[in-house]
Amino acid sequence: MMIHMVHASRFHWGEIGTPLHFLRGEWQIARVYALAGMGESALYHARHCLNMCVAENIGDFDLAFAHEALARAYAVCGEATQKQVHLKEALAVAETIAKKENKDYCSLSTIS
Repeated sequence: MMIHMVHASRFHWGEIGTPLHFLRGEWQIARVYALAGMGESALYHARHCLNMCVAENIGDFDLAFAHEALARAYAVCGEATQKQVHLKEALAVAETIAKKENKDYCSLSTIS
């Protein structure tokens, strides 16, 4: 049920949202697939999230979480090296976040 709901949410944001809404929807889908243990699907949506960040020049908080999504997806796939690559990148991006509350949120326990 959770998978259907997150896809429905992304669909509706796709109808009225901005690229920021789209990439956050992709992050949510990647997170749900990772929680469900469906690594390949999580990777697909995490990559899409990161690609949208790059294409739309969206950084900061969202770029950190795009890498977090990839790290989590690679962890589910059992690819420890790639998990570490993206976890390291997520933490590095989190250090550059301008808004203090967003930086604090990213650097605590959300990226692990």
